[in-house]
Amino acid sequence: MNRLPTVMHKLTTADWPPAKFSGPRIIGHRGACYHATENTLKAFRTAALLGADMWELDARLTADGVCVISHDDSLMSVFGIQADISALSFHELRERVPQVPCFREVMALARDTGCGLYVELKDAGAGPVVLQQLREAEFTYAAIGSFIVDWIKPLAAVGCEYPLSALVPIGADPFAMAAEAGADAIHLCWERASETPQRLVTPELLARAADKQLEVVLWHEERPAVIQALMQLPILGLCSDRPELLVPYPGSPARPLKTVTDLPQPVCHRGAELIAPENTLAALARVYEQGFQWVEVDVQETADGHLVLCHDATLERTTDGSGLIAEQPLQALRQLDAGGFFSEFYRGEPLPRLQQAIQLAKSYGGKMYIELKEADPAKVLAAVLAENFIEDCFFWSFSAYKLQCLRQLSQQARIMAREEDFSDITAARDSIDAWVIEVLVREGVDLEGLARQVKETECQLMFCYQGDDPDVFTRLIELQPALINQRHPEIFKQQLYRYLCRDL
Repeated sequence: MNRLPTVMHKLTTADWPPAKFSGPRIIGHRGACYHATENTLKAFRTAALLGADMWELDARLTADGVCVISHDDSLMSVFGIQADISALSFHELRERVPQVPCFREVMALARDTGCGLYVELKDAGAGPVVLQQLREAEFTYAAIGSFIVDWIKPLAAVGCEYPLSALVPIGADPFAMAAEAGADAIHLCWERASETPQRLVTPELLARAADKQLEVVLWHEERPAVIQALMQLPILGLCSDRPELLVPYPGSPARPLKTVTDLPQPVCHRGAELIAPENTLAALARVYEQGFQWVEVDVQETADGHLVLCHDATLERTTDGSGLIAEQPLQALRQLDAGGFFSEFYRGEPLPRLQQAIQLAKSYGGKMYIELKEADPAKVLAAVLAENFIEDCFFWSFSAYKLQCLRQLSQQARIMAREEDFSDITAARDSIDAWVIEVLVREGVDLEGLARQVKETECQLMFCYQGDDPDVFTRLIELQPALINQRHPEIFKQQLYRYLCRDL
């Protein structure tokens, strides 16, 4: 039996660090389980990357009493293994499914990333273990909850200093549950109550909760219209499988940030390559779903003349195939897995054709930076024209010959020139009548001066910065380029929010 140390101070949510953004706290449901296998360190790490304040996680015990994180006792639904956690020792579990973390591992990751823990108890014995381990680690940014009132009451009885939450199913009385449990918060799990569950969170309910000094936490939500409504409410937090949708951003379909300023647009390198396999439809969709406009893609040509997305000329790094793309027909390439290299979660993601990528972009009203690798400029241009996409993309290639071919084929084509490849900005513009000029962010370069020169040519200014320093993003935002070619749209989004709120 676990002995609990004496408690000196009852923690409240006021003891927690401030939320990263205005409004309710963003709680990644089972991590960011839309992007990674639920309740794994990968899912929690992704949630932190995408702006979550806290992670919702499910705690239960192994046969030898180790607290691990898994929603289900059975390993079948998530991992396809016919076994129950409660019947395995931790050693046996770790041997069979190493992805299931123990609670201490998740606490350590949360401390490293500055995130809080919203622990849901999934086992009658998990509460005392969670409480003891939180205390031993002196981890204060945490709350504990359950649907089972009888699992919360004992924690309240022993003086649990962490906020306790009653998880409320549809049809149950939240206030009766909170009173019986001795809870500090009500967590309304009403996402399936209707298509407009926000209407159930009435002013009367919120006023009654405030009167009883109860915090309110709401269900996991991914519907943009519902998110918009819920994030306006005076609640403690909102859960989501997709925490990035809850981060405020001017283009967000779920949480638009109002601004009258012309703002730089991120060009997401190979799609959202940090949360999905690069140059796949999944990576592109993850960009457009957040309200970003631009993705960068790389185009190769197959042996039978089709155009596919892949950065490398060879298949080994990003697929389960091998050899040159240029030596294989499309039909063979379509059988390959272009997601498994990234994670098991994306295993089976196919190598997309350029036409599919353009059609996906059009479905979101998105735009595209198309880099020609080993692809015929005439075929790439024809594919773009066939989709009436010429006004929504621009082109570039390391091959000056291919860029000249594009310009000879079309005066309408928008082509990029890199400042670093020419003696001056005017030469870059004149080389192929450039529409956009890219300035590489690097030490020893006068970014302000180059930005001014590009704008004087009336070309679009795009900075290229592949790093992850928030201060650099802020500096680039202040220089007001049209575009920023980068790998970290999540950092850009967060720094843009801080930049826009700087005078508030």
